[in-house]
Amino acid sequence: MRRHKREFSGTTMRIVLVTACLLLVIMASMTRGLLSPLTRTWNALQSSATTKSSTSSSLSITQQQQQAQCRSERFVSVPTIANRIHLIVLVHGWMGNPSELGYLQEALEKEAVQAQEQHSKTFYVVHSAESNDGNTTDGIAAGGSRLAVEINDIIDDIVQQAPKDELRKVSLSFVGNSLGGLYARYSLGEIRSLQQPNQQVDAENSIHIQVEPKVFCTTATPHLGMSQHTYLPLPRPAEYLVANILQPTGRDLFRYTNLIERLTTDAAFLSPLQRFHKRIAYANAYQTDFQVPTTTAAFLSETDSLHRKLGIFQENSFVSLTVETPAVDRNQVQSPESSELPASSDELAQRLDALGWIKVLCDVRMALPSIPLPFPFAPATTTTTSDSSSKNEYESSELLRTYASRSNRWHAPFGHTVLVANAKNDFYAKLNAAGKPIMDLLAANIVAEIGADDE
Repeated sequence: MRRHKREFSGTTMRIVLVTACLLLVIMASMTRGLLSPLTRTWNALQSSATTKSSTSSSLSITQQQQQAQCRSERFVSVPTIANRIHLIVLVHGWMGNPSELGYLQEALEKEAVQAQEQHSKTFYVVHSAESNDGNTTDGIAAGGSRLAVEINDIIDDIVQQAPKDELRKVSLSFVGNSLGGLYARYSLGEIRSLQQPNQQVDAENSIHIQVEPKVFCTTATPHLGMSQHTYLPLPRPAEYLVANILQPTGRDLFRYTNLIERLTTDAAFLSPLQRFHKRIAYANAYQTDFQVPTTTAAFLSETDSLHRKLGIFQENSFVSLTVETPAVDRNQVQSPESSELPASSDELAQRLDALGWIKVLCDVRMALPSIPLPFPFAPATTTTTSDSSSKNEYESSELLRTYASRSNRWHAPFGHTVLVANAKNDFYAKLNAAGKPIMDLLAANIVAEIGADDE
């Protein structure tokens, strides 16, 4: 009888938690619905001096091109002495804004100043993408295309400032946060310089440029989508409800479209992603991320996919483990077996692993409020973190059991914003300040990797 009562209690608790999650999503959607008209009105007032239209869709193609050109002309002034430019694009997530990764931008710029002092002909450009500000619900493809247009404009601007008859080398790197990581992955298929590597640009005017993909980094990005990867398990009908509340972007994330699968199987997206020197994924461990759990942020699966331990970042108290997946031959990654059924999450995870990724599993529990868990809700795993950290190689399934499980305490799952020291407004900046050491680490690592070949 007591056993049945405990089972009933556990079932009741799960139902209550799932219902609470759905209510939170609905409330967030309603809040956004109330704020969106005010946001659109404010944006319209700001742009009224330059355009009669309140939305870009009502502009002619020529007008849009002119506005894009104006943005690119205002973007940055590249010193003529610089023959190597490092462009780092920061991409915010769902309902975010260009200030979301504001602290990371500051940290990158500090690291860049030091790097430029050592190499006078090197110039760093850290740019927070603006093209999806206030517009993140119309699907991953739409947001990724807008981002690609913005990056194409920036690269064109750099080209136009290049001295004639001189080769100017440009490296391109990304840090995509949350949904921004998927926007960035999609944009790779529409960035012109990545489709035609090493091509001379504007050869008629004797301007030459090479764009080299350097670092592609994501932070808490749902690489596998959200279906079967929510903080609390949801039945498919509940996923359908949440997906439609979140509009086209939600339908992409919950795999009611094939967008997530295309990003991982289509050569148009895989080829440019493979050309980056490094691919890095930061993820929150121990069920501290409500929006993007470890399983999808670090694309872990119930497979034997090999992960090798890296002896880096050990000095950072927020990093639990850093591993690397060995890259396989490109042709094997780009030639999926034909199937009429959608690929499973395990298959997508293995295909991403085959590209070769560094995965940084972060532990932000010390920055979160917590309460002890009653025994029935404690994690059912026999592998402890200390036992796991002594190994040098892991299968994906091992990491899944250890780092995607709960500890013996329930921690408020606010790690999604803490991880990146999210600063999209003043309140967020103070609330998430504990994540600054992680972003300091990320900034130092990216600049070091980007500048490794500078002379």
